[in-house]
Amino acid sequence: MIRLRKFGVVVGTRCTFDCRHCLLDKRKRKRSLREREKRLLCEVVRRYAPASLSFTGGETTLYVDDINRISSALPKNSKSNPGIVTNGGFASSVREARRMLASIRGLTYVQMSYDKFHAEFLPKSRLENLFNVCRELGIGFRVVTTLQSPLDLKITAELGAIGGFEVAVQKICDIGEAKKNGLAFRHFVFDKKVLSQVCPNRDQLVYQCGRGFSVCCSNLIYNGFGKYCLHKTPEDHFNSEFYKRMRNAVLGRLFVQHGGDPESLRPEHSSPCALCEHIFRTTDIVKTWPKK
Repeated sequence: MIRLRKFGVVVGTRCTFDCRHCLLDKRKRKRSLREREKRLLCEVVRRYAPASLSFTGGETTLYVDDINRISSALPKNSKSNPGIVTNGGFASSVREARRMLASIRGLTYVQMSYDKFHAEFLPKSRLENLFNVCRELGIGFRVVTTLQSPLDLKITAELGAIGGFEVAVQKICDIGEAKKNGLAFRHFVFDKKVLSQVCPNRDQLVYQCGRGFSVCCSNLIYNGFGKYCLHKTPEDHFNSEFYKRMRNAVLGRLFVQHGGDPESLRPEHSSPCALCEHIFRTTDIVKTWPKK
């Protein structure tokens, strides 16, 4: 059995914000886990005992009961580190932040999303409240901010002035509302370094609420290629042609191997996820898969 080191669960797609750069289309923000999915996820957590168990959404704090049910399936001797990704909107006060975090069993870390788009809905005081309560309770805390352009890096300096927490940076992908609103990170030239990269998510399994398991969590899932990379069970996914092809594939080599045209590469293909989508969209990769 494959050792599952990192397991992420998209526990639902409803959210308390309406960010213009959301990876989810507005029409798809209504999903919640069904009972059969909850039972399946409990079984997966029980069987694989992942070292890291992360819950994301949507807004995760809308699904506390589901989070507690799934994380409680971890074996008693497990050293797993359950955590949530949140927009922090619940932290209107220190008291409210403390109440919410206390309701999530075994919580070891909080990752908060904050950038210029979240700031349209979220006073910075809520970030400060959440950080202070995490520090008080001994819960790990970090912030992830997104970039539309390099100019957005100035927000990392503003966040750094609040306190001693990690600030990670992600470039906005061309999916969901970000694609519709033209907010994806724009590269000025094609960065050839991406050709030597592999899937950045290849060591993490993600369950997409209502859809299935995959190592993919980005462009393929949300831009029309889910039927190739989503599967009903972890075992189905690990034994899939997609996983076999992508597990250790160098993206540039995969592109050439399947007849990719170098002239088709544009600045927007400079990220691994965008290049991966380009490979599936323009080469014969799927046509070469064995017939079922």
